[in-house]
Amino acid sequence: YGNGVQKKFWGSSNQSRSAWDTLQQASAHSLLQVDVAEDFYPVSIDQMENEESGKQWTLYINNQRTFSSPIEVKINSGDEVLWKFE
Repeated sequence: YGNGVQKKFWGSSNQSRSAWDTLQQASAHSLLQVDVAEDFYPVSIDQMENEESGKQWTLYINNQRTFSSPIEVKINSGDEVLWKFE
């Protein structure tokens, strides 16, 4: 969250999923509150909103930043999905 706060959850799946699916799972289990834009990118997570010319929610898969829509980013078992507010 940019202030030292981290929320983590683990899951496993035998099938390929998207980064969007993992965000939806966290939200469905009340681990996160998520508001999204039309491109499925978070506008806010836990009421921390993207800033016009400042911090934004960014997606990392296995420590590599991706610029694709979360619904297009496929993940597999063992992949690490990380959202950073930076």
